[in-house]
Amino acid sequence: MINNDFKLSHSTLSYQSKLATTEMEMYTDLFNKMSSTCFTKCASAKHKEADLALGEMSCTDRCVAKYLEAQEKVGVVLQKANEAQAKQAQALADMQSAMGGR
Repeated sequence: MINNDFKLSHSTLSYQSKLATTEMEMYTDLFNKMSSTCFTKCASAKHKEADLALGEMSCTDRCVAKYLEAQEKVGVVLQKANEAQAKQAQALADMQSAMGGR
């Protein structure tokens, strides 16, 4: 019994670790894409100073805000789709168990 509990715990930890790694990769990818997109859009091609100009800073702030807002909206849509898919899978499983029980 202890061995089975250990396997279950290890399996759960492994799954959680994979989820955390995937989430970190997703955020890293988001940051890299956002940085690249906003830099290309907002930074002047003529870099004469180490700091951004006021217009470049404003553009970057707006760009990052829009990028994150869009990412949040996509996340909400995907979450709803995942929930609907889970409900469908549960309904299918319930129907199959009801038919198999006869």
